[in-house]
Amino acid sequence: MPAPRKPDFLIIGAQKAGTTWLWNVLDQHPETDLPEQKELFFFSDASEHQRGSDWYFEHFAHAAPTKRTGEASTDYFFDRVLIDEERVDSGLPTIPELVNRHLPDVRVLLILRDPVQRAISAYYHHMRRRHYGPTTTLREAARRYPRLRIVDRGRYAAHLELWQRMIPRDRFRCYVYEEDVVLRERETLRDVYEFLGMDPDFLPQKSAAKNERWGERQVWLNYYGGRWFGGTLRRIMASPARRIVQSIDRRRPPALPEPDVAFLRDHYLAEKPRIETLLGRSLNCWTYGSAATANATDASVLPAH
Repeated sequence: MPAPRKPDFLIIGAQKAGTTWLWNVLDQHPETDLPEQKELFFFSDASEHQRGSDWYFEHFAHAAPTKRTGEASTDYFFDRVLIDEERVDSGLPTIPELVNRHLPDVRVLLILRDPVQRAISAYYHHMRRRHYGPTTTLREAARRYPRLRIVDRGRYAAHLELWQRMIPRDRFRCYVYEEDVVLRERETLRDVYEFLGMDPDFLPQKSAAKNERWGERQVWLNYYGGRWFGGTLRRIMASPARRIVQSIDRRRPPALPEPDVAFLRDHYLAEKPRIETLLGRSLNCWTYGSAATANATDASVLPAH
């Protein structure tokens, strides 16, 4: 019986830090053959893991043998497999250990973003998906909806240290969104392609920024207009037609209150030196909220998904 086709790479996170951009530029490369389903959650969700490795590898069975394939599940940048929003599966090893067990040769890609800006982006992302209403503050959302892990996903240090300990340096790449994606996109693309053993000179089509600046009326109508109306509005905002809506509704939601920004800063700032040590680079590009209140709805240069 032939050995199953396994993924050559995993994009493990972080959520709202550029993973969709990375997936898209990899998908364009002629030396990749990616599955239709981007996120499989096999190593992070207990119910998905119970489906078994055969189910997981089947997603890659149709990939051309001479091309690279992989998946992108941002839930992998964590420590333990979750049963539900509060409980971990103590019978399973950590996520990096599971990856090593099933994929001993896989290459791992990670993008980190200023954790305060990442949390703000996630907060509005979940609001647009009607997980809570526009009157819910960030602190309330973090407390009332722990399964969304709005704050926990930005506690990078412990998870980064675990992944670095489990995955050898030659199979692990970590990029910083503000510098490596926004400012040095071309150099980063070359490094990613080369890391995966592909032609580093390939130039993908410019990944169009998916501008998710929703106007204040859009945010309210999306939530209070009902599920059908909200779904229709989200589809419009994901299409080129969003420019028409944005031209009508230019009034942006109020800036995030400073107490919410301070709440995030208090959670994240203390571990900055530890992350810098783990990465071996300065993170002075991370403002930890000094500009957060001016960027209420995530005005990123590139799509931070």
